Amino acid sequence: TYPMPAELAAEQVVQALDPYALHFAFLDSFGFKDAPFSIIQKLARLDHMDLLIYVSAMGLQRLLERWLASDKPCPLDDFAPGWRPVVQGVRPGDIVARGLVYNYWFEKVRALGFKGDTRGVLIRGPQRQPLYWLVLVAKHDLAQKFWKSITRMQQPDLFD
Repeated sequence: TYPMPAELAAEQVVQALDPYALHFAFLDSFGFKDAPFSIIQKLARLDHMDLLIYVSAMGLQRLLERWLASDKPCPLDDFAPGWRPVVQGVRPGDIVARGLVYNYWFEKVRALGFKGDTRGVLIRGPQRQPLYWLVLVAKHDLAQKFWKSITRMQQPDLFD
């Protein structure tokens, strides 16, 4: 175990892993403050790394307007560095609806050598409101093949 902030632990985990082995990490953060992009950058140094990443759609929708109104650093600055120019002049509701921050973040992840489907899997609540995305990115096509097969299956409604 690594009883420390995830950003610090990620460096130790990468150093401890066999660089030739296959690796899988599930990044499940609480909001955006615990999910700096630097964690993904550190894990991307491994050639055989697959990541399943939780991204809070509800948190983005709820907090974006506050973050846009402030010039101070916010958790989104660490999650998707450089996001502000991407949304310049766009209404907050349109930013979320058009997926501007999410798509920008995803392209940054892909630039690290990961392959993936930009849609991810959007999990919705009982009133069909977006809750979160589950996003699989991998260094090998086989992980994507498995992911596409799994996500095509009929999933039970989580809120029945």
